[in-house]
Amino acid sequence: MESTTPRATIRPAERPRDGLRHIEHMRWLVRRFKTLIEWCWQRGVPRRAIDDIAIRRLIASEIDAVQRAVPAPLVSPYSSSLQEQADGDLDILVAWYRGVPIGIGFIGWRRLHAPQIAQRWRDIPEIYRLFVPLRYRSLGVGSRLMDEMESLAAARACEAIGLGVSHGNPRARMLYERRGYDADAVEFLNEYAVVDRQGRSQTIRDRSVYLVKRLRSGAAPLGKTSREETGQRRALESWCR
Repeated sequence: MESTTPRATIRPAERPRDGLRHIEHMRWLVRRFKTLIEWCWQRGVPRRAIDDIAIRRLIASEIDAVQRAVPAPLVSPYSSSLQEQADGDLDILVAWYRGVPIGIGFIGWRRLHAPQIAQRWRDIPEIYRLFVPLRYRSLGVGSRLMDEMESLAAARACEAIGLGVSHGNPRARMLYERRGYDADAVEFLNEYAVVDRQGRSQTIRDRSVYLVKRLRSGAAPLGKTSREETGQRRALESWCR
């Protein structure tokens, strides 16, 4: 005997929605798969492989590979800074692992600092645009880049080196302070230009703090004199001989 219960039917108007849900589900699966691949890749880089990371200056023939693997996050492309590197105003260091770029950092030798910084630390070399993609973090890549940049500054007989860190990035500040960047900090408004995906330029204003690390063992530690005396002394000296 056949059941008299009416059968559920799918109306034609509902089918496209089912199709869209299927597509969204497939996209979610693809994203999860990519995340899993990245996680496996990162776990596949053994901690001891940090010794295999090579640090070298960016050259023109490597720009495309670096831009693809370590994309500049909403700032000017790396190619625009090559001439400044050729002029000796900065160095662009790239971390490589088995032929793959996995991090980048800039060290500026003649940076235009904010007035609050220039008053106290004239001509101090500065680390900036330090960037390691998420998939390569927690492997010591940023530390290796900073080691190399600090070594470059020490080789130039620089007494100290500085960097700015956003108030919104307390984790990075803790890392820098553990590396010896002094907490006797200067508050400043970090202004820089960025270019969005449509090619439009805009100015970002980010409240930041400036940290400084002494590089020479014979140099007096920061914060041992009064703020006024320290500011006067630093304003009269150049930090690289």
